[in-house]
Amino acid sequence: MWWRADKLTIRLYDGRELKGTVRGTDPKTDLAVVHVEAKDLPVAKLGDSDKIQVGEWAIAIGSPFGLEKTVTVGVISAKGSAGFGTGTYEDFIQTDASINPGNSGGPLVNIDGEVIGINAMIIWPGQGIGFAIPINLAKKIMTELIETGKVTRPWVGISVQDLTPELKKSFNLKGEEVGALISQVYEGSPAEKAGLDTGDIIIEIDGVKVESSQDVVREVLKKNVGQKIQIVVLRDGRRVEIPVITIQMPAEPKKRVSVRPEMKEWFGLRVTSVTPEIAKQLGLAKAQGVVIEGVEPGSAAQMAGLRRGDVILEVNRQKIKDESDYLKVLEKANPKEGVLFLINRRCSTFYVVLKAEE
Repeated sequence: MWWRADKLTIRLYDGRELKGTVRGTDPKTDLAVVHVEAKDLPVAKLGDSDKIQVGEWAIAIGSPFGLEKTVTVGVISAKGSAGFGTGTYEDFIQTDASINPGNSGGPLVNIDGEVIGINAMIIWPGQGIGFAIPINLAKKIMTELIETGKVTRPWVGISVQDLTPELKKSFNLKGEEVGALISQVYEGSPAEKAGLDTGDIIIEIDGVKVESSQDVVREVLKKNVGQKIQIVVLRDGRRVEIPVITIQMPAEPKKRVSVRPEMKEWFGLRVTSVTPEIAKQLGLAKAQGVVIEGVEPGSAAQMAGLRRGDVILEVNRQKIKDESDYLKVLEKANPKEGVLFLINRRCSTFYVVLKAEE
């Protein structure tokens, strides 16, 4: 990464070059604070990214492809954009102001010249689709890096996913009902200790309604480490309120591996029971479930993205112990209506609905 460089040089608009020293970095947002020894430096006014509206003017400044002092103009296209799999904290401002390689780290400003974001990324080969880190998030990161040299984030220990129409049907939800589905609970986490479980659907956090997985991320990150939060979930159709106390986000959370895979020829899957040897190879805590040995090309399983080595933990909310157990549960299922699977892939779990072709 650039912050591991041996030397940093800051070049100012007037041509001066200053030595830079890294005060702190945050890989999750790809941000860093760099200190320079200088006086009377010009300062950009920081705006309030929470107040921006879709359709407002947006101006991107930077040096795309080495072309210095370039300004491009567009509008705010969307707020809270996420789901790009960047491995960073995703809560981007989307803009159609032209952003190209070399714009990263430059300011995104509003019509009043206030910085509302930091240009961060583009999507290839898309045109007019650029993203910036909201300045309010950047200010919070900046303050922590200056004061402590690192960023401390609250964590409850769950993975969540959005509810698709198929998942809603499998969990007996109405079309208008929203929330975020818990697909994984980490071992020893506050969530596990509080009693949250896979299959719970988060609908509120401290009174704020949750409509997507990104809402959960945003609301938890607003809290302080050690703060008690009230998480409201739907569990088997019942509304359950569960208090959880946040802790500092660990570098590598321990994943609770309640593993369980799949069986022969259902939805194009070929499976076998997880033996102790297979469990060891896959890094599983228990020799439990069925592992996918093969996926038939063009099958429902392949279309859903399932692959060899995936392990099935549950079928229609029933835990699977072995291949025989897997078959018994599937024999009672209705493939045409859709069957809900909980999948373990490399110690991360997620739900998927498979349907038999008509």
